[in-house]
Amino acid sequence: MAVYVGRHLRAAVSHPADVLLAASVAQIPAGIRPTRRGPDAAQSSSQEQQEAGTDGTSQQHRGQGERASLKGLFANPTMTRLTLLSIVNWIGGGFLYYGLVLLSTELPGQPHRCLQNLHQMSAASSDKSSTECCQALSSEDYATAAFATLGEFFGYLIIILFIDTCGRRAVIASNTGVLSVLLVCMLFCMPPKLLAVLLFFARSCAASAFTAIYIFTNEAYPTTIRTLGMGVCCAASRIGALLSPFVAQVMLPDYSVMAAMLTYAGMAVVTTVCVLLMPFDTKGRSLMQTVEEVAEAASAGQPSSKPAGEPTEGDGLRMTGDPRSTAA
Repeated sequence: MAVYVGRHLRAAVSHPADVLLAASVAQIPAGIRPTRRGPDAAQSSSQEQQEAGTDGTSQQHRGQGERASLKGLFANPTMTRLTLLSIVNWIGGGFLYYGLVLLSTELPGQPHRCLQNLHQMSAASSDKSSTECCQALSSEDYATAAFATLGEFFGYLIIILFIDTCGRRAVIASNTGVLSVLLVCMLFCMPPKLLAVLLFFARSCAASAFTAIYIFTNEAYPTTIRTLGMGVCCAASRIGALLSPFVAQVMLPDYSVMAAMLTYAGMAVVTTVCVLLMPFDTKGRSLMQTVEEVAEAASAGQPSSKPAGEPTEGDGLRMTGDPRSTAA
């Protein structure tokens, strides 16, 4: 007997975690305590699953859980239009946003950027050995770049104040439209302080438009392919971010300031047109769940027939009981 007790004491001392685990299991109520299932329990479980599979609601939820594919982005004409226009918008958003970041330091340091000095611009671009086109930034240029950076915070304030009242498309189109005008105005000769003000509002418009594009795309794609659509659009924005330095840091200082600025202005106009051609706006509407709802939304001229806040199928809410008995 002493040997038997001693063996158990040595086991308890050497494995205290097992003792604590056994004690905690003993405290679990019998109703939720894990038990060993026999063949009858396994058979009844399989029958329950088969009965649940015959239910139309379960099949629909199971169909919604299928893996998304690129075909879903072009499942119908509305989805094709939405995807192609979104890709262009994201390329334009990345191109303009990162371009304005680079222009904040490139434009103040350009000696001949005015339309009134076209002959000087041509002479400076043809003389590759001249050091005039590569000047160090002065303290005033750094102040201009820092002041222009603050414009992004103003752009985020625009998003907060107007995106829910004016709508997503209106906010994006207005910002990109104003941005195209500001970029053309920067070609004219002006005092450095006025240039800093124009860069401030240009950075504000670019940041506001890019943020609104992000919000609009998230709400426009249905739940079944929302992540896939956002991934494709984010990859498209990297294309615009990749091309922008070649315009701001190669074309502008080495070839033509006018061509570079008009390229950015043209991209802003293209983005404005593509935003206005989007099939619908998502202002004040609930998220759509399937590509069929997107097609119905475009034909109806609104993203959803249900008001915001009302739960839709696939939101994770499931009814219990028979709805007919509830209605009775």
